[in-house]
Order: sequence, then C-alpha cells, then structure tokens
Amino acid sequence: SKTQLLKQSLSIFYKQYPTLIVVLLFQAIRLGLLPLMGLMPQDAYYYMYGQHLDWSYFDHPGMVGYMLRAFTDVLGPHVWVVKMADFTLSSLSLWVFYSLCTRFLSTPRTFVAMLLLCSSVLLSMLSLNSTPDVPLFLFWVLSLWSLEKAIFKQKWVFWILGGLFMGLAFNSKYTAVLLPFGLMLFLLFSKKQRVQLLSPWPWLALGVFAAVSYPVYYWNAEND
Repeated sequence: SKTQLLKQSLSIFYKQYPTLIVVLLFQAIRLGLLPLMGLMPQDAYYYMYGQHLDWSYFDHPGMVGYMLRAFTDVLGPHVWVVKMADFTLSSLSLWVFYSLCTRFLSTPRTFVAMLLLCSSVLLSMLSLNSTPDVPLFLFWVLSLWSLEKAIFKQKWVFWILGGLFMGLAFNSKYTAVLLPFGLMLFLLFSKKQRVQLLSPWPWLALGVFAAVSYPVYYWNAEND
C-alpha cells in the first residue's frame, strides 16, 4: 500500500541521513513556534540598532542590528521577519557546524554532536530571540571552518576568509577576540603546525581581522 511504501521510504531515508532528520525535526519545531512568539524586549532593542545604523553601540557591536535591518528592509518591519532573521542565521550556523564536525568526527559522533547542539536550550534561544550571539555563533563557526581548511589543507585563501569571519564575529560580540588569540596559541603550542608562524598567512589573517574589526575600535574611541 501507499502507507507501507511511505514508511519504507522514510525508514531508508532515516538510515541514510539520520543527522539531517534530527536537524530538520528540531528546526521544524522551532519554526512552528515562530508565529506564537511575540516581540521580546531584546528583539525591539536590537531592531532599534538597525534603525539607527552606526559602527558600534554602547553595549555591543552592531552586527545584530545590521542583520535585523537587512531582513526588515527586504521583507518588511514585521515581528515574524525579526524572528525569521534569528531562525535563518541559526539554521546556517547548524549547517556550518555540521560541515566542521565531519572534518574531525566519525559519522556516529557527528550524529551525537548535532543531536546535542540541536536539542540545546541555547540554540532554541538563538533561533527565537534576537541577541548579539545569533550572528556571533554563525561567524564563530565560519571562522573555525575556514581556519581548519587554512591550517590543515594549507589553502591560503582560507586564511583571508578566516580573518574576515573572525572580524565579523568581533563585530557581533566582543568575546570573539578570543578567536585570534586561540588561533595563535594553537599554532604556537602545536609542534607540527608551529612552522606556519614563519609564513605570512597567519599574520595576514590577523591583519584582515584587525581591518574588519577596526570600525568598532574607532567608534569606541570617538565616543569615549
């Protein structure tokens, strides 16, 4: 019967793509919650960032405001658009995180890692509520994704992308300053990778990071 064929197809699909099923299930639940969510104080606060664009702001850099401004300019100033911005960036973060996991973990462990992340309360908050951590998470995992390719695949273009994404992460939240420090400490303490400090590429990544994050420093200097 058609029902049996459908069950068999779903069973085969689950066996082939269990991680994808987990991600889709949790994100479908969060997507279903979006129409039920009203405008939270943080949503309104960071939406106002986007209505008064600047290089940075009193308590955070401006990336979350730029994100909300872009979505609401394209789709309109609606509550669901603000929520969809958070959901979209968080979904992209999951995809990049999965891609990064496949570089380090076996298939079963990748499944466990994705299950833990998808089921976390933190990811639910990032998918449903506007905070600086929404773009921070995306650019953080993009930084690691790029730097993994730069370091272990020795592809110079990914050093530039790594510096770019680290800068954009810093433009999301100040805690991203740990990324370039972590990069240099990893290269310094890794016997195998330490030699890369003699090449120009890690330093170029730091230069790109500094250039991209400079507007935040400039704004803070100008505003005491």
